Amino acid sequence: MVHIFYTWNIKPFSQEKWDKYLSDLPELFKNKILKLIRWEDRQNSLTGKLLLKYGLQTLYYPSKSKYIESIEISQFGKPFIPNSNIHFNISHSESCSVCVFNLSDIGFNNSSDIGVDIEALRPVEIKDFFNVFTNEEKYLITNSTDSLRSFYEIWTRKESVVKAQGKGLSTPLNTFCVSKSSTLLNDGNVWNTYPININPNYICSIAVREIYPQISIKYIEL
Repeated sequence: MVHIFYTWNIKPFSQEKWDKYLSDLPELFKNKILKLIRWEDRQNSLTGKLLLKYGLQTLYYPSKSKYIESIEISQFGKPFIPNSNIHFNISHSESCSVCVFNLSDIGFNNSSDIGVDIEALRPVEIKDFFNVFTNEEKYLITNSTDSLRSFYEIWTRKESVVKAQGKGLSTPLNTFCVSKSSTLLNDGNVWNTYPININPNYICSIAVREIYPQISIKYIEL
């Protein structure tokens, strides 16, 4: 079962709310958040971690909510909880923050790994990004009736796969194709990508090992 929590950051928190929420997080997160300059980036980063904390408290035994204190960052930049079977990922763009959890278990090591990417639909020079796409992906984008939406659909699929794999850009984006829902990486692992409909102005995708997982989407007001 995949659980997706999201929230909106339309306006800045009051100072009181900001201080309260920030004080609830471990130093690792506080330091990263406070280094950001724009309030939008700081608040997106903060709310992403708050969604993580909410998920730990509601999906697992209450005692596991403390696991947020033990989160580490892998050599590839992916946050994880050591010595646990808790699989999560966070993404944010513009005014939206998303945190996903995968509670599935299909019988393989790290089988419940999950990745998510969300992007606001905003104008870009698509050809500037063609070096990260395969020929098949470029064909789909350029021949689409809505090239911008197709661009973001493929982009978020690629990003979600890389984040699920957990090896960052050591897996170049142009070395695998996400034109179909099932994607084979060079390491032999197959990832399945699925669109997540949160808002018409945003494109969101997840990547998991499972085929047609159950998905729950919940808005969290902070």
